[in-house]
Amino acid sequence: MDDLLRKIKETEAEAQNILKEAEKNALSIIDKAKYDSQKKIDDAKKEIYEKYSTQKEKSINEAKEKKEKEVEEKIANFKNSFGDIELKKKKSMIYLQNIIKDRIGF
Repeated sequence: MDDLLRKIKETEAEAQNILKEAEKNALSIIDKAKYDSQKKIDDAKKEIYEKYSTQKEKSINEAKEKKEKEVEEKIANFKNSFGDIELKKKKSMIYLQNIIKDRIGF
């Protein structure tokens, strides 16, 4: 009878050891799965942030280029509104010379 009780206790101890080992393995698998899923989530977030920042940078650069082009066009229009200043100066000088010649009588 004692032999049977001892075998039962040994079997129980062995079963408890197996359960502890199985629980340890299960926790290890769960921890690895959590780590892997968190890594995948972090990688996905990083990819999304990189894509968003790239798009944002592109739109900022496009807006900057558009603004620079508008400014250049406004400057060109402003300059063109004066016309050719040198030509106007020459015509004004000729006009003044003609008026002076007419007044003096040349």
